[in-house]
Amino acid sequence: MAGRFPPEPLKAIVEEVASLLKARKETISVAETAAGGLISAALLATPGASTFYKGGLTVSDPSSILLLSMRCQTHKHNRVWCLRHVQKSQ
Repeated sequence: MAGRFPPEPLKAIVEEVASLLKARKETISVAETAAGGLISAALLATPGASTFYKGGLTVSDPSSILLLSMRCQTHKHNRVWCLRHVQKSQ
């Protein structure tokens, strides 16, 4: 029998994040490297995810990771710009 997803420790965190986002009427986009899509998958496994989850990006090659890191450090004040810019650059 396969395990449940997300695992219980992660599920509690994701449910709290989802609850806060819904209450604040905020959304989230995720850029992942080492997590390999786990964060996005956990968020999407939450009921009602379409109200707060706007998309994700998983990068694995060194040049993409470096580009993502540099862009996000340069634009800390605007995380939405960071994700959109990296997606357009690829």
